[in-house]
Amino acid sequence: DDDDDDDDDDETTKLNKKRRRQFVPIEYTEAEKRIVAAGLTVDHKDSDDQDQKRLLEEEKKRKAALEASLIDKIPTKKADVFNYDIDWSAFKTSGAESLCRKWVTKKTVELLGEEEDAVVDFVLEKLRERVDASVLLEELSVFLDEEAESFVLKLWRMIIYETLKFKSGEKRR
Repeated sequence: DDDDDDDDDDETTKLNKKRRRQFVPIEYTEAEKRIVAAGLTVDHKDSDDQDQKRLLEEEKKRKAALEASLIDKIPTKKADVFNYDIDWSAFKTSGAESLCRKWVTKKTVELLGEEEDAVVDFVLEKLRERVDASVLLEELSVFLDEEAESFVLKLWRMIIYETLKFKSGEKRR
């Protein structure tokens, strides 16, 4: 009879092993990490929810203020934008190139009516070569006619913004 109990125990152990769930690590947001680092707890109690909401609001305000300060640093006049000293190493390491690819693709569709991989590749190659904005404008005028100036101006302002954001320590969204 005792042998039967041992068999039952073995079966129970086997079943329990099969039922165990795989643990999946939780990925916390930067805001949640700051909340924990500040000594607050992240749980679902009302006061903690209030603290979390307050900290998240402060984080949003901080990011908005940073974004506004970065935007204020970007020149608006064509001559100033075109003469801006782009930090190409920040451009390269920030991941801004993939953002530029998306933007250039979207803009070429808007301007030309369809996706033009040749134009997108051309623009990105010129950015990798670190050409001056005026050179890019001259070369793009062939494809984009009178839209080329606005295109290059907006592209250059985006590059300036992304490099400034990278240098300030903010991650790309």
